[in-house]
Amino acid sequence: MTHHKVYQTEGIILGKKDFGEADRMFSIYTKEFGMINAIAQGVRFLKSKLRYNLDTFSICRAGLIKGRDFWRIVDAEEILPAPNISDNEKFSLIIKISKLIKRMVRGEEKNDLLWKTIRDFFVFLKEKNFKNDDMEKTEISTVLDILYSLGYVDKHSHLSKKDAIITINRALKESHL
Repeated sequence: MTHHKVYQTEGIILGKKDFGEADRMFSIYTKEFGMINAIAQGVRFLKSKLRYNLDTFSICRAGLIKGRDFWRIVDAEEILPAPNISDNEKFSLIIKISKLIKRMVRGEEKNDLLWKTIRDFFVFLKEKNFKNDDMEKTEISTVLDILYSLGYVDKHSHLSKKDAIITINRALKESHL
């Protein structure tokens, strides 16, 4: 009988995809391993203990086992529920940021600055009510922080809105991703 090491880490669930009768693959940005794909077997069964702890856009603590092709989720505990997605503007921003992360982060690699940026973004959205102007500022700032943590842009603390958008577009174009 082989025993596999169970790794514990915090993660933010950025997406999910159903397959098979009851399994689900999750895209998770983790504190310890960066971006991973992890399968939760049987999670779609009503009796699954993982079912209610793996909501998209929530922050969780996960027990993971490393497999050849992907990780397996064997335990999960929700730390911070997903932000309220009844607010269409907020939900749209979450989708954009999640897609950007999944697009720009390739392979598993720990990145403390990126983890902090992403976690702070989700906590901020969970706790704050926005006006439309705040939403745009948050989006620009978060995208710049993500690109900075990945090495695509320099520090950007005093950019005008126009210069920030130009910087973002240039970085995205030059990344070829």
